Amino acid sequence: MKEIVLNQNTFSHLSVYALIFANTVPLIGVLFFEWSLFAVIFLYWMENIVIGFFNLFRMYKVRGPINPAINTNQVKLTVLRSTGKLALMFFFFFHYGFFTLVHGIFVITLFGPFDMTLLMMLVGLSALILSHGISYLTNFIGNNEYKHVHEVMLFSQPYKRVTVLHLSIIAGGFLIAAFDTPVLALAFLIVFKTIIDIRAHKKEHKIFGNYQI
Repeated sequence: MKEIVLNQNTFSHLSVYALIFANTVPLIGVLFFEWSLFAVIFLYWMENIVIGFFNLFRMYKVRGPINPAINTNQVKLTVLRSTGKLALMFFFFFHYGFFTLVHGIFVITLFGPFDMTLLMMLVGLSALILSHGISYLTNFIGNNEYKHVHEVMLFSQPYKRVTVLHLSIIAGGFLIAAFDTPVLALAFLIVFKTIIDIRAHKKEHKIFGNYQI
């Protein structure tokens, strides 16, 4: 079976454009369809699920060596190094799943009531899946990142991105709630999140492969 090879010159920016598009969806929702603060933050929570889903694909696909520089905790590194790939994926599934569940309960409790329609969820989730799917194909597969990365490196990667991002979003959410969720403040939060996303995206692919932007 032939490997997927994509033209790096053609697709080097495609994943960034897809990321911006995915973040534009809630911005359009806020500006034109009266999306609430809860709808925006809950959509960002759903992105955690998408990130975890694609991380499992990446953990299964990787062929690279362990790089101790990525994991400074040597005890953790030793334990993970001795764990089989499928066992590590299984552990990530439940560990990250529990983390995401608690995070979701936290979001609903603080910013509820739940007011997203099924259409809003489908549109937002589809854009997120498209964005992360394009990144997986163009960067991780097309740019051969999977040849440089070990599953140990990927185990903790989603937590780093999610934790920093959502602490910022929740802090912004509290400020917006104090001002009765004005549209401009919500729009600013979305733009702020997009900037953090792009920075994290660049940093991740600089570490994991030969991705240049």
